[in-house]
Amino acid sequence: MAGHPAERFDEEAERARVAGSLVIAEAGCGEFVRLIVTGPSAGQIWFDDMTWDHLRPGPGFRNWYLSWLLR
Repeated sequence: MAGHPAERFDEEAERARVAGSLVIAEAGCGEFVRLIVTGPSAGQIWFDDMTWDHLRPGPGFRNWYLSWLLR
């Protein structure tokens, strides 16, 4: 746990930002593929670009997985 209150706030904000999701792949350059497991977007893939600090929605898990298998 970070010692400075601002660092703790950043850690808490990051945990809240990605709550209900699991990282299932790394896309490189600080981008991760997340599977949403709770809430109305459950079963959807989201792309988490930590370099630019944003999340963007992607396809459903099945479509993402099938395209991933064909790579």
